[in-house]
Amino acid sequence: MATKHLTRRELKREDTIYSSLSKVSSALQQRTSLVITIAGVIAVAILGFFLWRNYEQSRDVQAQKQFGDALELFHGAVVSSSPATQSQNNRPLFASEEEKYRKALDKFNQVYRQYPSRKIGVLALYYTALSQHNLKNDKEAMRILQQLDKSSDAEVRSLGRGALADIYRANKMNEQAMQTYQSMLKDPENRYPKDALLATMGETAEAMGRNSEAAGYYQRLAREHAQSTYVSQAQARLAALQPPK
Repeated sequence: MATKHLTRRELKREDTIYSSLSKVSSALQQRTSLVITIAGVIAVAILGFFLWRNYEQSRDVQAQKQFGDALELFHGAVVSSSPATQSQNNRPLFASEEEKYRKALDKFNQVYRQYPSRKIGVLALYYTALSQHNLKNDKEAMRILQQLDKSSDAEVRSLGRGALADIYRANKMNEQAMQTYQSMLKDPENRYPKDALLATMGETAEAMGRNSEAAGYYQRLAREHAQSTYVSQAQARLAALQPPK
């Protein structure tokens, strides 16, 4: 049988079809490779996400346990001859206050060093300041709490400011304490109870001999927080500051 020869037009058309098919085939191959590559990347990303999440969750659990252990030390009991002290619901027992707070300080420092960017690490830093205060290292306690004052977390910032102001007052630094309380009062994100804050500001103003200012804080407390447990105390102080004529 004679071989059929293609005409020039047919050759040209076949060549065009072949060329087109070749391009389509090449494109499909490239697209298939791309799809496989993308699918692989997605699979790796999903796997990575779950591994990261599990790792983060395990880190959170570990951090919370370490923080809890440190907190137990901080709230431990000091051994004494009193039978009541010996049965403190299995609380850790220490020979002295100094031993208790030194051990708590070490534990909180460990938590902070391991998790400095996590909230639980920052809370551990807060407790290092309280431990330093209880160890009578107020200069170091104030330095740490001033550092927390720069936190973007409103809760941490409020805790730090409240403790800092209390330590200022304990050291007769009433002007610094009042400035700190005022910054808390002006902060719209403040988490410190406002009624307690106004009562403390009244007490601090009194200690500074600024009785008119103290009366203003007590009046504001009674007006804005009528149901507060601090109101009766504020009213008593008002009566003492403004006796009937």
